[in-house]
Amino acid sequence: MDRILQAVLRSVLPSFIRKVFATVSQGEPYLHNWHIDAIAHQLDRIDRGEIRRLLINQPPRSLKSICVSIAYVAWLLGRDPTRRVIVVSYSIDFAAELHRQFR
Repeated sequence: MDRILQAVLRSVLPSFIRKVFATVSQGEPYLHNWHIDAIAHQLDRIDRGEIRRLLINQPPRSLKSICVSIAYVAWLLGRDPTRRVIVVSYSIDFAAELHRQFR
């Protein structure tokens, strides 16, 4: 992977989300939409310390889990491995699946 692409993936969360989707959902088409940019914007605000809490309400299958619980956590820890993150889910099975995809 060339250095420019690596720099983009480290600094532009929506681009990193696209890359993560291609990795965890191989063979499925990625359909970028404004809501992914909106999620990434709010996650950037958390990263910058502008907000401390965020609640995302969207219908199922809208990439919430991939954006937040997989891509954002990987993006954060890739940029600062000293950060600590807790991912919580409604189900132990779903939390285990998110963890597997993150790793």
